[in-house]
Amino acid sequence: MYVMNRDKNVDKNTIGMMGMPICFVCNGLTTLDVKCTTCQQLVEDYGRVVDYYGDYAPYIEVEDAQMIDGYPETNKADECVHLSYCPVCQSVMEMTLNQTEM
Repeated sequence: MYVMNRDKNVDKNTIGMMGMPICFVCNGLTTLDVKCTTCQQLVEDYGRVVDYYGDYAPYIEVEDAQMIDGYPETNKADECVHLSYCPVCQSVMEMTLNQTEM
């Protein structure tokens, strides 16, 4: 198991992820720090939108999920679409997060 801190240099060859774009929120490397557009309170991350598409959706490969997430540009732009929820005003938002190449 590798524990990574994005503020430190990590040998990409050691962890076998060279050239692989990842979503820092999906992989627990950072938290979502976004305010609700309605009430300006912090929202909670509810994961990838495609994970809600069906029983087996969470098991779909990331590259395949980007093809069916309803946003045609996410695969080309290395983006991850997340669902967020505001516990204060109960608003639900979809947001596009940029993936970072490791």
